[in-house]
Amino acid sequence: MKSIRYFLISVLLACFLVIVTVPIWKPYLFVNENLLPDTINGLKTMRLIKGGGFNMGDTSGLVSTATPVRFVKVSSFYMDETPVTVADFQEYIKAGGTLPNYWTHPNFQKKDIPVTGITWNLAADYCNWRSKVEGLEPAYEISEDKDYWGNSILRLNESANGYRLPTEAEFEYAARGGLLDNTYPWGEEFEKTYANFDNEHGIPLGNWVLLAEVNTQKSNDFGLKGMAGNIWHWCNDWYDYKYSEDVSGKNPLGPQVGDTKVLRGGSWGSTEEKQLAVFYRNKAAIGSYNYDIGFRCVRPVKRGILKTLKDKRLNTKVAHEFLQPRVATASTLEVDFRSEDFKQRLKKYLNDNYSHSLYFKEAVGNQEKINADQLVETMVDISLRYKVNPVFVASVMIAETGMATVSLARWANNPLAFNWKMPDLSGNPVVLASNNFKISNSYYNLNECFYDFLGYLSQSSVKTAAYSDFFDFQRYLHHEERPYFIQSVARVYRDLLGIRIEEDFPRSNVGRLIYTDWKVNDKYEAPEELPLSTDPVQEKEIEEAKEDIIKKEQAKKVAKEQPVESNKIIAQQKTEPPIKKERDAAPTPPKRNTKKLAYYLVVKQDLDVETASILAKQLRGKGFPEAGVIPYREKNAITLKEFSSEAKAKAALNSLSELFSDIKVIGLEK
Repeated sequence: MKSIRYFLISVLLACFLVIVTVPIWKPYLFVNENLLPDTINGLKTMRLIKGGGFNMGDTSGLVSTATPVRFVKVSSFYMDETPVTVADFQEYIKAGGTLPNYWTHPNFQKKDIPVTGITWNLAADYCNWRSKVEGLEPAYEISEDKDYWGNSILRLNESANGYRLPTEAEFEYAARGGLLDNTYPWGEEFEKTYANFDNEHGIPLGNWVLLAEVNTQKSNDFGLKGMAGNIWHWCNDWYDYKYSEDVSGKNPLGPQVGDTKVLRGGSWGSTEEKQLAVFYRNKAAIGSYNYDIGFRCVRPVKRGILKTLKDKRLNTKVAHEFLQPRVATASTLEVDFRSEDFKQRLKKYLNDNYSHSLYFKEAVGNQEKINADQLVETMVDISLRYKVNPVFVASVMIAETGMATVSLARWANNPLAFNWKMPDLSGNPVVLASNNFKISNSYYNLNECFYDFLGYLSQSSVKTAAYSDFFDFQRYLHHEERPYFIQSVARVYRDLLGIRIEEDFPRSNVGRLIYTDWKVNDKYEAPEELPLSTDPVQEKEIEEAKEDIIKKEQAKKVAKEQPVESNKIIAQQKTEPPIKKERDAAPTPPKRNTKKLAYYLVVKQDLDVETASILAKQLRGKGFPEAGVIPYREKNAITLKEFSSEAKAKAALNSLSELFSDIKVIGLEK
C-alpha cells in the first residue's frame, strides 16, 4: 500500500514538472504557427508562407514539361520578399565572398536590381554564409561528387534550420500567392505591365529595358515581389524533363541526381507570356550563369524557430570558408572540332544551359527556327572555314547575349552583338554588345552574321593583336576593357575544353587558342606595363616641349593682364639679343633617366575603388598586412606587396602562385 502511494506521488510530481516546464521544452518539439510573425528581418525581409496543398503543374496542357499534374503539400516556410539584390550581395562580398560575373558590368551595378551572373553553387554558398551570420545551421554540404562539367556538387542537409534555395514545389506554391488555380501570380489573365519581360521584341520601349529594380515589380497576395519576370530563380531541385514520382506527396525534393538544376519565374529575356506562368520550368547546369539568372532564399519553419527569431544579432564577420571558382589547368589544345564527340559535347552544353535561346523558340526575320544540333553544325562549319576555333565563337555569343537568351541584338540576328549599340529610354548608350561603334548591324540570318564576324577576326590587324595575351586581344576587339567578357569566355573554354584562358594566361600567343592555323611566334614578348629603360634624349625633348607650351601660355596670360603702355617694353625685351653665357658654348650631355619603377604583386584588377578596398582589407586580415589598392589601367588593382626590384617580386610570385591563380608582377613608375 505504501509503495502504491509513493508511485502515485511520483506520477503527480512528474506531471507537475512537465506542466511547469512546458514553456521551456515545447518550442523544441512543436511549432505553434499561430505565433509566427508574418514578416521577419535579418539580412533581408522575409514573408511567412503558410503551408498547404495544391495541384502542382500545368492543367491547361500548354507546357509539357510541367506534367503530369500532381497534388503536393508543403510545410510553412519564410521566403525573401524580393530577389537577392546587388546591395544584398555586396555584404557577402565584403565578408570575402566571390564576385559574380557581371559585377563590373556598368548596366548591372544598380543597388536595387537583382544580382545576376550567379551560379547555383555560388547561390548555395551565399545561403550558407547568411545562415552563419544569423546563427543558424548551414543547409548545404560540399560533397566529393562532380557534375558532368566538373563542378563540385553541394548536398542539402534536410534537417538544417538555415537558409537554402526554394524547392520547385515551394517556389510554385509561393508564386501562386494563394490563387491555387490561376496561371500567373496576380491572377488568370496576363497583364504585361505587371512584369519585366521582352514583349517589345527588339525595340527598347516600356518601363524596363534590362533588369528592373525589385520594388517596381508586382506583389502577389503573399506579399512577394517579382515572382514572374525580371530574373529566372535558381531552385534546389535537379531538373527532369517531366515530373516523376519524386514530385508528389509532402515537401517533394525532386530527383536525387541530374545534370541541371531547375529555374523558375521567367526573366527580362523571356519572349513568351507562358514563360512567366507559375508552372513554367527552365534549367541550367550548376556551374552556369547568365544575365538573367538570380535567386532568393527560403528559411524552413523548424522546431525552435520562435526562439531563434528572438535573437536578432547579425555577425557578418563570422568565420566561413567561401566557395572558390573552379579554374582549368590544361593549356594545350588538341581537339578535332569536326569529330562527333566534340559536336555532341557542344550540343549538350547548349541544351543544358541555353535551351531558351531565341533561335530555338521561333523564327527571327529570315532566320528559321533551329535547334541546338543545327546551330552547332553551322557554327562549326563556318568557323573552320575561316580557321577559327568554334568554341571561341560560341563563347562570344554566350558572353554577349547569353547565346541569344537576352538582349535586343538577337532580334537583329546578331547574337554576337558585332558592331552593335543599343539606346535605352533616356537616350544614353546601353551596350550589351561587342564593339562600341556608332552603328548597329542587322543581318539577314545567322550565317550572314557569322561570315561578317569571322571575316573580321581573319583580318591581319586582328590576328596581330592575338600575339599578345587575352587582355590585349579583348581590348583590341572592344576598344575598352571588359572583364566580364573575359570571365565568360574563360568559363566556356574551361567547361568545353578544360583549357585555361585568362586575361594574362597564356602570357603571349593567345591566338593559338582562338585560331586553328596559328603559328606561334617564339620571339614575341609581351610588352611590360612600363619600359624598363627609356631614351633620356627623347624624354628631355618631350619635357622641353611641355615647358615651352607652358611658357607660351603664361606669356599670353601676362600680356592680357599688362596695361597697353607696357606692351612696348615687353616687345623691346623680346627683341634684345640674349646674353651669351659660358655654358652655352658647351652644353652638358643629357642626364640619364633617374625615374624608378616599383614592382607590385597584383592578385586582382579591373575593380572599382569600393570593391577593391573591401577585398584588400580582407587580405590584410588574412596575413597580408601590406595588401593595398593601386590605380591600374583606368581602374584599380589589389596588390599584396611593393618591391624595389623585379627579381624580388618574381621570387615572391613563385612562392605565392599556388595560393593565387591570377597573381602577376607589374612595374609602375613611382
